[in-house]
This record gives sequence, structure tokens and C-alpha cells, in this order.
Amino acid sequence: MTIATGSITDLSGAITFGDENISTTGTLASGAQTVTGNVTASGTIQALNFIATDDLTVNDQVSIDGTLNLATGSITDSDGSISFGNENLSTSGTFSAGVSTLASGSSIGDLTLSNGSIGSSSDAITFGNDNLTTTGTITANSFSGDGSNLTGLQATSIGTLSGASPLILEGGSVNDFETTLAVEDPSADRTITFPNVSGTVITTGNETAIDAVGTIASGSWQGTAVEDDYVANDLTISGGTVNNSIIGGSTPAAATFTTISGSSVTISGSDGLVLENGETITNSTDGTLLITSPTTSVSSDLSVGTSVQTATIDYTDGDLAITIADGGGVTTSGDLTATNDLFVGDNFSLSSDAAVMNFGADGDVSLIHVPDAGLLLNSSGQLQFRDNAIKISSTSDGQLDIDADTEIEIATSTVD
Repeated sequence: MTIATGSITDLSGAITFGDENISTTGTLASGAQTVTGNVTASGTIQALNFIATDDLTVNDQVSIDGTLNLATGSITDSDGSISFGNENLSTSGTFSAGVSTLASGSSIGDLTLSNGSIGSSSDAITFGNDNLTTTGTITANSFSGDGSNLTGLQATSIGTLSGASPLILEGGSVNDFETTLAVEDPSADRTITFPNVSGTVITTGNETAIDAVGTIASGSWQGTAVEDDYVANDLTISGGTVNNSIIGGSTPAAATFTTISGSSVTISGSDGLVLENGETITNSTDGTLLITSPTTSVSSDLSVGTSVQTATIDYTDGDLAITIADGGGVTTSGDLTATNDLFVGDNFSLSSDAAVMNFGADGDVSLIHVPDAGLLLNSSGQLQFRDNAIKISSTSDGQLDIDADTEIEIATSTVD
């Protein structure tokens, strides 16, 4: 061992102090140092290559011109922080830390941390299959993926959703039943607008839920039928037309109305109004209303402004009552009763043999037709002239009575 000019050397190139401590208040400087025990220094340790197989404790500072290799263990500081100044910290392994504070613009691999954001030179950051959790808000211009586990999502726009069933709603209870919003493949751009009202959306599955009368302000109602169960009260069409596959169209079809009310009903077309069993009411000739029906019944009075044109007038049971012939001849198959005066403008004929004309409220006087002979006054009847004192009668069979209260005058050349 040689001690010269502030240094200790050994010919073998190695100096050992056994298990004794080396203490100095100055600087311990060497080329390469290997320490198998603990090293504690209150000053500065300088070495070209320093190896400590156990703990290294420095109360001041450590200056290493080469590389610091830690096979195992960690670097700690009594005040809880370690500063590397403006030097780079590099490792080919894993960098583990409790709480790390990195300056803005720091880079970790392909990631750059700057002013509250994480960027990547590839414009993509992946977290593999790990969960990303935050108690704050995740803000992004767009999200991609199936989004099956997104909760509490609020966005002004969710972009374009692909697929025939892009939205599945769980509902208030988490179970095996969900509501899927599905769309048919559109052949053009479509828009579905929800009105600015509260209510229930009507579908083919709950169409009977229409429980109040509404108003269609514009547009067209297109459907095969409006069932009575779907209209709570009246269905009113104001200022519009009914024209679909049930009523109207190029070929009119059958329809059923319980009540039609209004100031007027206009029917166009030569078919007119077709009733349930094929009877029709038409107006093919201007000024003429034609009712085609085997029987037309009126439950109350029938008022006709000018005339009724018909060939027959029947009783309610269908029996022929009155026949009107061309030219005005009227024939009745039963009795004709006039409760007031009966005026005949021309001839009055009783066309059956032995016809009887009864007079009086109880028919006590009768004039009977004797076929091919004359007229027979009933046995108690009289022919009176001026008053009941001048008369011709028969008070008994075989006797003719001629009575006059003053004179009977017979003016003839011969009385036989």
C-alpha cells in the first residue's frame, strides 16, 4: 500500500477495509468503487463507476459522471422529492411512481402531456381493453365504436348511427327486456319530427290509445279506414275532401255513415247516391230527381211543390191502391172515400153492374143500379121537389105515391 500526494494505492489494484467504516468530511473520489455493505456519506461521493450491493445513503449530494444502475431497490429522499434538474430520465424498463408531477409538454413514449390534454403523434390513443374512469366530464368531438356501455351521455349531436337497430333502450328496470328503435333501409333522406307537445307516440300496437278528438290542420289523412273505436266522438272534416281507397278515388267504393250533417252534401257523378241494397238517387237530368226503388216509403207527410209523377200508388202492405194512366185516368182497386166535397169536372161513371150510391151519414138512402134497366131508390126513399111536401115515393109494395100540397099538373096529349 502506498500513500502519496493525497492518494492510497495498492499494487494489486484493490484496497479493502474489511467491515470497517470509511469516514471523511471531505470528498471521497475514486475510479471504480465496489461496496458490499452500506454506504453512508455526509459529503459528496465521486466515482467513475460506483457499485453498492446494499443501501447507499448520502446526506449531501451524489455526482455521477457515468451511468447509475440500480439492480434492485429504489431511490428515495428524506424530504420526499427527487429532482433531476433539466436532465432526461430514461429507462428501457418500467417507470413506476406514486405521484408524479410532469411539466407541460412532457413526453412519455408517443404521448405528449400539455396544458390538460394528452396527445399522440399518431392522433390515436388506445387503452386496450381497460376501463377509463373519471369523476369529471369526458369531452370529445366524436366517439366511435358500438357505445354499448356508455351511460350518462349528453351530446348536442350523436352523429350518424349505422345499422338497422342502432338504439336499444333499457327502460326503468334493468332486466332481459329492452326496447329497440329500428329503421327500414331508407331510399332517400327522411325526417321524423316530434311536435312541441307532451303525449304518447301512436304506433300500430297502441292505435286504440287515440282517446280525444284532434285537428289535422294541413296535409292528408291516408288510411284504409277510421274505425269508430279510434274516434272518441264526432269526426269533422272542414274545408276538405274525403278521397281515398274507401270513399271516392277513381272508382267510388262503398262507405257507411251513421249521420251526415251540414248545410249541403254535394254528390257528383252519374251513379249518384247508391244505397245499401242497390237503390239509387240520381240527378242525370237537370231539374229531375230520380229514385230507383221497388218501394219508396215515407214515414210522415210528403209535400210536393208541383206534381208527383208515378204510374201506381200502393198501400203500405204492397197492395195496388191507385193506378194513374197516361192522360190522367185514375183507377183505384178499393173504396174511394172523400171526407169533404168531391168535384168531378166531367163524366162520373160507376163501371160495375148493380152499383150502389149511398147517401147520408148511415147510408139510409141509396140509389141502386139495375143492370140494363135503370135506377132503383130504396123502399123508404123519396124523390122530393122544392120541399118535402112535393115528392114521389112508394109507401107500400105495388103503390106509387105522388104528393103535392097544392096541385099535380100533367101536361100531355095522352094519359094511358
